[in-house]
Amino acid sequence: MQRLSEELGVIATIDPQTITNAEVFSDVIDMSKYDKVMAIFMGGNMAADGSMICRAATCDSGGTNAASLKTASTVAAGTDLTQVVIEVDNQDLAGGGTNANRYIKFGIVSAGSGGPVACCVLGKAKYGPASDDDLSTVAEIETDLD
Repeated sequence: MQRLSEELGVIATIDPQTITNAEVFSDVIDMSKYDKVMAIFMGGNMAADGSMICRAATCDSGGTNAASLKTASTVAAGTDLTQVVIEVDNQDLAGGGTNANRYIKFGIVSAGSGGPVACCVLGKAKYGPASDDDLSTVAEIETDLD
């Protein structure tokens, strides 16, 4: 039986931090390795004027030249303890491969004072197990009982 950690890998993150009006991006993702990816953004106690604007962007392999692909509706200012999910399918990028839309990253910004946020991006690998391409910062995958 295949484990979920073999189907979905932790392929990018935005580490927990306080955001303001400067966009923060995840690691760059090579979509030639994945059928689908899903970013889960998590907002904490946002300032009264803080909001969350979350997006997926195409980019080059170095992460530059970001161009919006999908943008989530702005989470209203002062909204606390909110999650936003953005999914990108390989078909959204004309199949990945070596074309200009092979690489993507996810970003988050606040239109105001912001607050604490984090993001975890999971990828469904074309070829398994997905855990082979986990970030090097994944410390452990626990699947057995104590």
